[in-house]
Parts: sequence; C-alpha cells; structure tokens
Amino acid sequence: MDSPFLITGLRLQNKDVTVGPLVLEDSETRSLLDRPLYENPTITLAPSDRFITFSFALFDFVNPQRNLYAVKLDGLDDTWTDLGSKNSITFATIPPGSYNLRIRATHYNGLVHPIEQSIAIEVNKHFYQQWYFLLSLLVFTAALVFLIFKLRVRALHAKNAELRRYSVYIQEAREKKGKTIAREIHDQLGQILTLLKFDMYRIRKQLKEEQLASEQLMGQTDTVLETLDAALDSVKTISTRLRPSALDSLSLSEALQWQAMEFQRRTSIQVTLEIAKESHQISEEISLTLFRVLQEMLTNIIRHAKATEVTITFHENDTSYYLQVADNGVGCTTREIRSKTSFGMISIRERCEALGGTMRINSPAMGGKTAIQERQRDGLRSTGTRIELLIPIPPAVKERQT
Repeated sequence: MDSPFLITGLRLQNKDVTVGPLVLEDSETRSLLDRPLYENPTITLAPSDRFITFSFALFDFVNPQRNLYAVKLDGLDDTWTDLGSKNSITFATIPPGSYNLRIRATHYNGLVHPIEQSIAIEVNKHFYQQWYFLLSLLVFTAALVFLIFKLRVRALHAKNAELRRYSVYIQEAREKKGKTIAREIHDQLGQILTLLKFDMYRIRKQLKEEQLASEQLMGQTDTVLETLDAALDSVKTISTRLRPSALDSLSLSEALQWQAMEFQRRTSIQVTLEIAKESHQISEEISLTLFRVLQEMLTNIIRHAKATEVTITFHENDTSYYLQVADNGVGCTTREIRSKTSFGMISIRERCEALGGTMRINSPAMGGKTAIQERQRDGLRSTGTRIELLIPIPPAVKERQT
C-alpha cells in the first residue's frame, strides 16, 4: 500500500488558516475554509490577498529528505515547477480568476506517487472589474456624454438666440434708418425735383408764348421734363424700398395687395390674390415683417423662378397669420434652399423665426407638391415653388379678441 500524500496546511498573510473565521492583519474577519483541506475544498481569496502558502507532505518516512515535489497552477502556469524536497509553495499574489493547484510527489526511490493532490482556488475580481461597476461606469459615462451634449446644445441654442436677437436689432435699426433716409429723400430731393419740374414747365411755356425758342430747343426742354419725371419716379421707388409708405397709410392686407399689383405692373406676371381683410389692427413689427417677406419672395421669383403666374394668399385664424406665395416656375432644390449663399431665403427665415414663426417650402424639385397645378408649356413641365409662413398672433391680441 502506497504512503499517504496530503495537503497539510494553508497560510495567508503569515497566519494559519483553519476551518471557521480568520482574523487578518487589517482586522478583517473572513472564513476561507468550510471544511478541512484533505477534503479538497474550494478556497476563495480576495484580490488584495498576499503571501498565500500551501504546505503538503508525502508520508514516506524511509528517507523523507529525498522525497521530491512539483506544483502547477492551472490557469496561470503552463509547466510544472520542481520544488525539490521543499514541501511548500508561496504565492506573493494571484491575479483574479479561477485556478486549480495541482501537487505531485515522488518517493526517494524515484517512484511517482500515483495520486495528485489538487485544490480549487477562486480569486475574486477587484471592485472595478465587477460587472456592476462596469455597468455603473458605462451608465455614468453615457450620462456624462449626454450632459456634455445637452450643455453644448444649450450653448448653441443660446448662441443662436443671441445671433437672432442681433439680427432683429440690425433689421430694426436698418428699418429705422431707412425710414429716416426715405423721408429725407422724399421731402428734400423730391421737393427740389418737383420745383425744377415746375420751373421747367414755366420756362417752356414762356418760350412758347414769346416764340423765342426753336423747335430743337423745345425738344430739349421736353427731354429735360422727361428726365425730371424719371428722376421723380426713381425717388419714389427708392423711398418705397427704404420704407414702404403703403404701411403708413394702408392696412396690411391693402399693403400686400398694393405690393402684388406693383409687382404685376412691373413684370407682367399674372398675379392671383386670395387676401382676406384682417379682423384687427396688426402690430407694426408683424406688418413690416410680412410685407418685407412678400417683397423678398417676389424678388426671388423675378430673379430665379421664370414664372408666368403667381398666387398670393393671406389670412388669419385663431392662432396665427398665414402667408403663402406659389408660382409655376422652374422650382428649387433642397440644396439651393440650404445654400449659404441663398441670402433671400436666409433673410425670410430669420425674419420669421424672430417672431416665433415657421417657414415651409414645397417644390416638386425637392419632392413636394406645388400649389399651382403642373402643366405643359412650350414642351417643358412647369414645376413651381410654394412658400408658406405661419406667424403666431401675440397673446395680447388674442386677449383683446376674446
């Protein structure tokens, strides 16, 4: 019968480990063994445990000094480690993981003991390696990224709001300055040109009555009068562009109609009006915005649309003012609308957003529908563009209405 071969002892931090609680150097109390070592229990260690020593013995007392031992820690070692006659092994530290410590003994006469001793070792992970810590870290990182994103978005919104306020300030300052310049041009330059026209009429009449002027001179006076008429028309046009006088004497609906008729007169483009008279006095800010927006839309039609028909719609409901301009022109693409050089669209959008409104653009060229039915003309399909604006009615106005 072969001699017994057993694991005889376990030490942790220079303390013998027995079945039951163990008080360590840091006053920590733990239970490492729930049954004796010879029953091959599973030993659970903390990742911070140091100096773990296993003792073992081959009970062959014929020549015990020549008994030999070898160990292998499966999960960490690839080969056996020969210990010679030393019957213990100390691990300064063992990384977190699952291991199996195998121990082999050889008798003094070179015969290998037929039974290997083994003991399972579980080394817990550090807290920062645990799944709950990693999940918490993931959640914290996601929350941090989300918070940074929200702060960034909030900063961008604040910056955009600041830019919009500045844009509104610039527009208001430009309108005020334009109003002043328009008044000065109309009152001073217009008055001077009118006096020159009257003087020219008087001189022409006097030359004609006294028969002092030749037919050539009379023709030249007529040319001067025509030039003065053109100059007066230019003064009127410039003044209107700087400050539409229609807004000072007409309601918004009437001013929009006047603008549409002027557009039709200048361009010969057929204009269809669907303009409802407003039920209350609209503020100067909103009236000026809608008038300027319509002015910009019609300018874009002249420059880009190649349209022959335009439909202008304006009305109000319980919550907002609605303005729509539709044409039967060549349409526009999404790329053209979003282009940084589309200053007309940018101006319309900024004016609309400054009042809390929204702008929608539809065109078959960008996948939408046009308000004017598609038709065949000169062998080309007319696509068109529809631009809609919704400007909310201020709360104070709503209260007066109710």
